Amino acid sequence: MKKRIARAVIGVGLLLPVYSLADNNVVTVTGLTSGAFGDPSDATIPFVVGIKVSGAAVITVTATGCVTDVGISCVTPDGFSFTGGVTPLQEAGLVPITDPHVDGLIGAFVPAVTASNPNFKAIDSTKAVCSPGPCIDRTQLFFIGASKVFSVNEAGTLYLGIDDFIVDDNGGFFTVTVSSVLCACGG
Repeated sequence: MKKRIARAVIGVGLLLPVYSLADNNVVTVTGLTSGAFGDPSDATIPFVVGIKVSGAAVITVTATGCVTDVGISCVTPDGFSFTGGVTPLQEAGLVPITDPHVDGLIGAFVPAVTASNPNFKAIDSTKAVCSPGPCIDRTQLFFIGASKVFSVNEAGTLYLGIDDFIVDDNGGFFTVTVSSVLCACGG
């Protein structure tokens, strides 16, 4: 991770801050990366680190590849529509009874104060396997899909996983490119 480098650019009577790139990562998120989210949950494969940022930043995520699921040959990072069980995004209250993003790429941004705890696990905080924790709270989950750009206002870590509750029958993976630009976008 690189430190924020601020420079002033003078032009047309304005003082504009310019910030350096914080990081650029390529990670693999397999179809088994459940984080123990969902109900029923059949596996506890922790979410993977997408990127760590040292302060307020704009994060850009792009994903390619596909995940296989029982009866489905190739699911893109945007996922597919399905009704049954309770997916991670449904647990978080982000999608209706029919989840349009099953097997799609999801994320959770965890503040540095939590992610740096030596007992932290990148799994569902409501499951017994979290103990002693801390872990990822369901309210931190959000849909990413094939691409997403978003801002964070503090240091922390973006974790990545799959929006599925039964992953033992999954295969394949997404190749995910994650980059960040430190900014003055915090509050």
